[in-house]
Amino acid sequence: MDDLNPACPNYDYCQTVEDLSADFETFIYTRTAPFSGDEYIVQSLVIRDTTLPGNLSFRALDESADSYEWNFGSDPRTNYGKETDLVFSRGTVDGKVDIDLTVYRDTKECPNRDNEVAAKTESVYIIGKDPDFNTKPILGTFIGNNESESDQPDFFITFFENDGDIRLKGFPRGAMNGEVLNNPILIYNYKGFILKPSTNSCCSRAHGVGELSDDKQNLRIDYKVYDFNTEEWREKVWVGIRQKE
Repeated sequence: MDDLNPACPNYDYCQTVEDLSADFETFIYTRTAPFSGDEYIVQSLVIRDTTLPGNLSFRALDESADSYEWNFGSDPRTNYGKETDLVFSRGTVDGKVDIDLTVYRDTKECPNRDNEVAAKTESVYIIGKDPDFNTKPILGTFIGNNESESDQPDFFITFFENDGDIRLKGFPRGAMNGEVLNNPILIYNYKGFILKPSTNSCCSRAHGVGELSDDKQNLRIDYKVYDFNTEEWREKVWVGIRQKE
């Protein structure tokens, strides 16, 4: 007999209820429909510790709570809901900001659990106007390969700046993109970026997310490309290392 198995007569629901958690993640995201059929592609990049100013989103990971309360640094306001967002404006908010999440749950079916509360605080560093802070560590050339294509040669990809935008050339493998034209579109955020889907024929509709290691020497890109022959998306992972200038 197993009181955790719903199929057993002595099943005890209250034994299966997990402890309430206030874990959450901070992220930025894009939602676009660049291809025919109005199919929306949503991509999100998790912010782990440091971020550029702008709009940040927050998502609680425990869906079992009845209510969620968010507080941000010295802001007296409280946000509510499993997901929320807040704008950290350039020049008005910078440095370390504490993010507090408190969640509540009343498991009425289990009187011995009573009303449950869980709380968690995490911090992010909002990059300010410090001229000595390198806000674009992604710039430069990396060499690497797709994990599933070890039988193919490594190839170079280069991140460069043009008119204030971060651009990428040499990606994905065999892409016919140059210094300015036909580059994949990047939504850049310090150590990470979102590679937005593009109708440019150069890039096989590549889209995904990339992130530097903490020492900014290694790069990983999780992405998809479109196989026009089979009309299917192919998931790929590119890993590489920075090339010294």
